[in-house]
Amino acid sequence: MNEAYEVLEKARGRSIADALRSEPAGPVRAAPIAEAARKEVSRIQLALLHEANRSQRANLLERLFQAEQVLASVGRSESRLQQATIQAHAGGLTTLQRSLRPDEMVLEYVLDEPSSFCFHVTRTTAAVTVLPAGRKRIEDLVDRYLAEIRSSKTGAETGANLYCLLVQPVRGEESRARLIIVPDGRLHLLPFGSLTDLKGRYVLESHVVTYAPSGTVLYLIQNSPMTHAATLAFLGVGDVQYGRDQTASNKNSTSSDSASTGAPADPFDVAGPRFRNLPSTRSEVIAAGQVFREKRLLLGPDATEAAFKAQPLANFEIIHIAAHGIASAKFPNRAALVLGSDPKSSEDGLLQVREIRDLGLNADLATLSACDTGVGPLEGEEGIANLVRAFLFAGAKSVVASLWTANDPSTRTLMERFYRYIANGEDKGSALRHSQMDLIAEFGERALRFYWAGFILVGDGSGKIRVSPGTGH
Repeated sequence: MNEAYEVLEKARGRSIADALRSEPAGPVRAAPIAEAARKEVSRIQLALLHEANRSQRANLLERLFQAEQVLASVGRSESRLQQATIQAHAGGLTTLQRSLRPDEMVLEYVLDEPSSFCFHVTRTTAAVTVLPAGRKRIEDLVDRYLAEIRSSKTGAETGANLYCLLVQPVRGEESRARLIIVPDGRLHLLPFGSLTDLKGRYVLESHVVTYAPSGTVLYLIQNSPMTHAATLAFLGVGDVQYGRDQTASNKNSTSSDSASTGAPADPFDVAGPRFRNLPSTRSEVIAAGQVFREKRLLLGPDATEAAFKAQPLANFEIIHIAAHGIASAKFPNRAALVLGSDPKSSEDGLLQVREIRDLGLNADLATLSACDTGVGPLEGEEGIANLVRAFLFAGAKSVVASLWTANDPSTRTLMERFYRYIANGEDKGSALRHSQMDLIAEFGERALRFYWAGFILVGDGSGKIRVSPGTGH
């Protein structure tokens, strides 16, 4: 069993850990050519957000590609996860088991043909279960299920079929209150908590469901050293002013909210999306911030990339960003949270993966209350390249992200309750579960999966956020 785990982790968790081990061990002065390329990328991307002419956009995209070839990864701050991968060996199966709580089970999936597998681990047991379907059948069902949810259908039958294929065959899962999912392939896009068991109950009714890139990375996140204790409770960003200036629009452009198709918006194509303002994110951030006495809010004209980077980011326990999110299928490092652009700075407003990794966070939780922050191109056994991974690499212990376009009113309610549960002492995974169950209980049959199931927690879901001075209950 140890050998099987080692083989799986070499292909999955170790590849991610090795990427971190290859990073510089501390800040390195950027070469002038790299700094010039960084500024050129920012200038071109800012122009793309303003330009509507297809021919001009095509020219800018070509220049952007050339500038990105020069832009290399140079000195970045050493996060907790980076320190752990550099300084220590992650260990094997026994090490992972010792780090698990008695009520936890890790379900690590491998999709293959003609059969798929689930490697399930608890504190005292480890086994492999052969699943009753191959990759194609499972991924076809996942695609159907997501299409049903995004079109505001119940998805009940398909969700039950996926439960029977992925969860029900695993022995002992029903006795564990907490399931940690390590997905494979299109399972990265599947909200397991929304599946229904043989009694017609949602999985989240009986389990806290969280996610991890791999068993190795889960262990490293949970056991990575802190650089220093966070002293500020909450940083909230919302109500970004996109307006006409941050719109690449033409007769063929569409809203970046793509719930009807489920496709992430990509401003790096010739047409370019239009970013509409999200006024409800203002009340969302304010409501979330009211839970904490010590907070900083960047709202409206203050919600810019430059203002965000100017904050003492390493000092915040919680970072909450409510904005548009974009995922680039062809160029994953271009995935971004879309903030405001400040004419007085050289920032383009796109907080991208390559920048996020350099932030040097010390947060217990980063919440990305934006469209499609949990999606991205699938990279074989290495998992999914997206904003979540970037925030984990930057030092966040856990990330809440969305798997599809968020619904504004339900998101505001869910997030406010999520933080109240956290402030009342619940661990992060339980807090998210309870906030989702509240929506189900309150709206009954009208509580379609589309409204609550899209948010998932990746990383350390069992930890409670320590209450630093100034945090309110």
